[in-house]
Amino acid sequence: MKIITLILLLASNFVLAQQKQHFDMVRYTIPNGWQQSTKPKTVSISKEDKQGNYCIITIYKSVESGSDSRQNFDVSWESLVQKTLATDKAVMQPAGTDNGWTSETGSAPFEKDGLKGAVILITNTSAAKMVNIVILTNTQLYQKEMENFLNDLSFSKPETNTSQLKNNTTSKKETHTHKKQNVEIWMNVKISAASGSLKAYYPYGTLKPSFYVVYPNGDYYPHFPPEGMLQFNNENKNESWGKFTLTGNKGRFQSKYENIAVEKISATEMKKTGYSAGFYKCVPVDGLRLNGQWGSFAGWDKDPVSGKASGINGTGVRAVIEFTKEGNFTDYGAFVTNLLMPNQVPQNAPGKGTYHFENFTLVLRYNDGRIAYKSFTGAGNKNPAAFNKLIYIGNQPFYSK
Repeated sequence: MKIITLILLLASNFVLAQQKQHFDMVRYTIPNGWQQSTKPKTVSISKEDKQGNYCIITIYKSVESGSDSRQNFDVSWESLVQKTLATDKAVMQPAGTDNGWTSETGSAPFEKDGLKGAVILITNTSAAKMVNIVILTNTQLYQKEMENFLNDLSFSKPETNTSQLKNNTTSKKETHTHKKQNVEIWMNVKISAASGSLKAYYPYGTLKPSFYVVYPNGDYYPHFPPEGMLQFNNENKNESWGKFTLTGNKGRFQSKYENIAVEKISATEMKKTGYSAGFYKCVPVDGLRLNGQWGSFAGWDKDPVSGKASGINGTGVRAVIEFTKEGNFTDYGAFVTNLLMPNQVPQNAPGKGTYHFENFTLVLRYNDGRIAYKSFTGAGNKNPAAFNKLIYIGNQPFYSK
């Protein structure tokens, strides 16, 4: 029995000719020489040779989901990958955003029933919808064809909350349409003691943060838009929103889904009742200047790829972004989903340009005309002007050397 059949039990109905296809919310083109198999909830395209080299790309039908793209990835990794292939945790790439969709990409090696290879999961989230793509391969022979396939993928435009930015990359002519409000960003953390080199990055200990946007009238949103705050507002609220109240030093975050009692310790810290840690008020970043390089994982500077200027395969592409105090930046590939395919999503491709910070938003103006908007904070109530070993760009942690 062929390897492809062993892995996915592919049905018949193969397509050899290159043609445009439509499955659920996804449009794609089948590479020449690849085979397609369609089921009610999946479509798979695949290629293998007589030597046993294979690549299988499976697109799953969209499902209802939460709005947290990383949580959606974690759930999908467990259900679609770990339970099937018994892999370890995924090695993550920086999240990407395109046409209202946020993609989270992770990978891991696998070995099961005598088969070895690598598995890649791409979880795409938008407007309470999630589309998963799973790639299984044991070779680099089909890398270029796989790259072209992924570059050609497009998703139907989902129905979105009109208060949110539809795309984190836009033209220079676009202007901000909403009146700026003095919102507060609070980082809600779960903490465990940090050890070793991690102590330099985590001033409170190892933390798992979530972000809360709080408006002057008490409206709060339990997520931080990955595009930042420049085109986000509290005018069109969905059921995820809630109210924050504070009487004296006693406060509460309450919505349809949560009821969190807090105690105000200082102007920048609130303790969760019954917990040793709680909420930390992020410091405004308007006018901030950074100087140095930041990578998307701790210890990146010692990594054989991202830690060297030559990058991956001598291309210079690596998961690093550099800022200068003069207001310039060099994006070496900090936001691409796969370093082997840096142009997979053109809006997230490497480049150079100028930057500025405004209303918890990093604005990157690339020399090729792109403008990218990324949410930005320091670590909790630490001022990133003074402490920036750990910063958050697009809600993802980035680490200095």
